[in-house]
Amino acid sequence: MGITICQQQASVVTIQPLNFTTCLEDKCTGLESTLYSQCKLKCLVLCGSLISLNVTSEDLVVREAYCKKSKQIAAVALGFKVTFSTSQDARHENYRLNAGFRHLPYGATAWETVQYQAGAWCPMLQDTNQWIQVTSEIPRKWVAVETQGRNGQNYWVKAYTLEYTLDGITWVKVNNGNLFMANKDQNTPVKQVFLTPIYARAIRLYIKDATPDFACMRFEVYYIE
Repeated sequence: MGITICQQQASVVTIQPLNFTTCLEDKCTGLESTLYSQCKLKCLVLCGSLISLNVTSEDLVVREAYCKKSKQIAAVALGFKVTFSTSQDARHENYRLNAGFRHLPYGATAWETVQYQAGAWCPMLQDTNQWIQVTSEIPRKWVAVETQGRNGQNYWVKAYTLEYTLDGITWVKVNNGNLFMANKDQNTPVKQVFLTPIYARAIRLYIKDATPDFACMRFEVYYIE
């Protein structure tokens, strides 16, 4: 059956089902239950059934792009600029996901030994205004954040909020400022996938709940081309 679509005009077409399972795995994995249900429904509507709709050619392009599996690129691992509100020690910059012990300098003190083996970012101030941020030189389509606790110590972040900016001046709260659930132990990574990509130059994570003694974390932020 042929499909004829005039530019900027709607036509009745039969849309063939795309890969619902791929969409579910690629777009919904890691979401908390309510967002997961919304994401699953979107995958079902867009990718999982035969539908007759009034659509434009632009609608079909959007649908094909959404249902196609996208490669997530790890910005922090690639060396994108990372900044933070405060840090207990400059040597705490081993904030990358799965970061491990680092080589100790000759003659290191007991305190320096602990710091060099931190394998995490730990803010100097333990309050809910502390943040860590990844920045791109150009706007990107950000799709997920993954967090992990401090290597070698029982410190981790339990919940956080996210904000993003396109111009470096105006910041917008992700998900209306609602909490994203993070970690329950020091080693298990927890990934939160956004329901729709966020177009921005920078993503900032604010710690909102953590283990009692210290809020420490390793993290990664993912984008797609």
